[in-house]
Amino acid sequence: MVIGNGKWLLVSIGRLLAHPSLWHFLLHRLTRYCVAWFVTSFAAGMALFEAWKAFDAPARNDGNYGHCTIDFGGQYLMGRMLRLGYGHHLFHRRYQRQVLSEIYPRQDQDPSQASSDVETLMGCMMGSDDAEAGKTLASFAAPLAAPNSLCLLPFLASGKVEWTSDKLDRILAERVGGPLYPPINCFTHYPLAFFPARDAYRINQVMNLVLALAAGLGVRILSQGRIWWPVAATVIIAFPGYSGSISLGQNATLTLCILIWGWVLMARSVPIWGGAVWGFLAFKPVWALSFFLTMVLTRRWRDAAAMILVGVALGALTLPFVGMESWLDWFRVGQEAAATYKADDNWIHLSRDLLSIPRRWLDFDPAEYYNRRDDIPTTIVGWALVIFVLEATLRLAFGRRIQIRAVTGPIPAFVLFAAWLCCFHFMYYDLLLAALPVFLLFTEPRQYLVPFFFTLAAVSRDQLGEKRAGYYRPGFSACYPPAPPPLPAGFQNIWVVNRVIPSLFAVLLGTAYVPYLLGFGLREFPWDTICVMAFWFWCAWLAVRIPDPLSSKQANDHERMEEAERAASWRDAPQVV
Repeated sequence: MVIGNGKWLLVSIGRLLAHPSLWHFLLHRLTRYCVAWFVTSFAAGMALFEAWKAFDAPARNDGNYGHCTIDFGGQYLMGRMLRLGYGHHLFHRRYQRQVLSEIYPRQDQDPSQASSDVETLMGCMMGSDDAEAGKTLASFAAPLAAPNSLCLLPFLASGKVEWTSDKLDRILAERVGGPLYPPINCFTHYPLAFFPARDAYRINQVMNLVLALAAGLGVRILSQGRIWWPVAATVIIAFPGYSGSISLGQNATLTLCILIWGWVLMARSVPIWGGAVWGFLAFKPVWALSFFLTMVLTRRWRDAAAMILVGVALGALTLPFVGMESWLDWFRVGQEAAATYKADDNWIHLSRDLLSIPRRWLDFDPAEYYNRRDDIPTTIVGWALVIFVLEATLRLAFGRRIQIRAVTGPIPAFVLFAAWLCCFHFMYYDLLLAALPVFLLFTEPRQYLVPFFFTLAAVSRDQLGEKRAGYYRPGFSACYPPAPPPLPAGFQNIWVVNRVIPSLFAVLLGTAYVPYLLGFGLREFPWDTICVMAFWFWCAWLAVRIPDPLSSKQANDHERMEEAERAASWRDAPQVV
């Protein structure tokens, strides 16, 4: 029998797909590992490509304004000021404006833009300029506009009124302001300060990719190889917050890398070094303070001491270069930023902390700025959320003193989720830091492959009869309800229930992409924060269900004591002959 060409091709393909050697090759560990690296390479390439083109602006002479955003520009400014010898003036706006004018030349900008890059960055940073000092300073340039010496006399006459000693002193007075980062951050970006701002911005984006791979390697070690390196790196790249970090040239990936490798050292019982690595979080003090809570709750006292010592040492090492005055200026900048966080429309809607959630429903009319800042109900609700998470975490931690020192599983993930939720203020790209506790829930991934069955079965009246005596309730009918109709035992009454943790993980990843597909942006409701809080709740539920070894030991000791008492009473009982 002759088979047509089309049928012969289909038969050949079918035989090929059914060949055991093909499936042996496809399912081989090495093949799957290579495919995983291919997926990682594709994800990394797409992430870098999207970040590279995120801020393209054809109207600009340099073609892209990513290096002009406050997220990268503020950090780069600090490193540049240190390199130029202005370390003692890190938070002085006069020096900042001078350095920014060198970093962002006019010829690189859009000729039609209303405000220059320098003025835009100065407006985004904390602090403000003295308007009267600006007018006095402008009067110095007024004589230059005179066409001849005769016309110069009226300008000099008007300048005599402007150039008083008080007004000249206001010109020389330093106005404090600048980025929100402490002086330690100028050393973090000091190496980038040797490059022009555009090149430094691109280097920062590539480093975000390298740090994602480094963090993935840490996850691989933490899980003892159960989570492959390429799989961990791909999850980090796809995790909410990473795209914002690499696009803006932010440092969320660096912070995650510090957290993961510090936890790896703690998991491998390397004394003190895990806390020493976490000490480098001093460049972002709000996160250092939040995750220090983890050290305290897990009773890692030596690691906590190492974290404090490293953080203090890093701050002390900056003093010869920036002086104590820069630190005091930074504290003043931080106080202004805390007040701004309460009222600024952009900050409130781009943040992901619990304190800012109730403030999303305030009136954002410009005239209502101070009313928003001093709004008491939203302040109470925000702090109530933080205190609730903190109190519940403390209560469970002190009730599970044995399991709390675990390094993987729901209990340490519960504590790390709480540390993330209790952070004072942070932006959407810092959601990436929640990847560490998520990974701790998947260090035993095979457990999620075991199906969890839910079955409906028939229950007879005889089986329910034992409970009839206890059915009576005062005020209700004492008539026992009829038995449910019998269900035949079979596959149609058996369901496989989704696991909660993988389902929450899928929802969390979806918050990074689904809202954009539906036309929503970063300023919408923070469903990602709600998803992290759901993780925290579920981990708390799992932690409560895990028996405490200390309690079990006490129960066993109590049972042995009762048995000994019974045996003693039997031996001491009178014998009847």
